Amino acid sequence: MIRKLAIALIPAAFLATPLLAQGDATTEDQTMAGDHMILLDTDGDGMVSYDEFIAVHADVTPEAFAELDTTGDGWLDAAEVTAAVIGGSITLPVDLDD
Repeated sequence: MIRKLAIALIPAAFLATPLLAQGDATTEDQTMAGDHMILLDTDGDGMVSYDEFIAVHADVTPEAFAELDTTGDGWLDAAEVTAAVIGGSITLPVDLDD
C-alpha cells in the first residue's frame, strides 16, 4: 500500500517543482496551477497537448495555445501551465473549480 502511494506521488512531485520556482506566486496560485495541470494532462505524461487543452478550454484557438507554448515545442509543460495560470491567461472552469 505504501509503495503504491509513493509511486502515485512521484508525478505530483515533478509537477510541483515548477510551481515552487514561481517566487511571486501565492500558495493559492500554486495550488490552482497544479490542479489545472492535473486536470489538463489527461494521459499523465507531464505535457499538455492542444487536444488535451481544448477538452477543458474549447474556445482556445491553436494560435492562442501557441502563445502559451513559450518553448515552441507544441506542448505545454508544467512551467508553461503555471505561468499561464498565474498570469491570468487561463483559469479553471467554474463548474470544475469546486
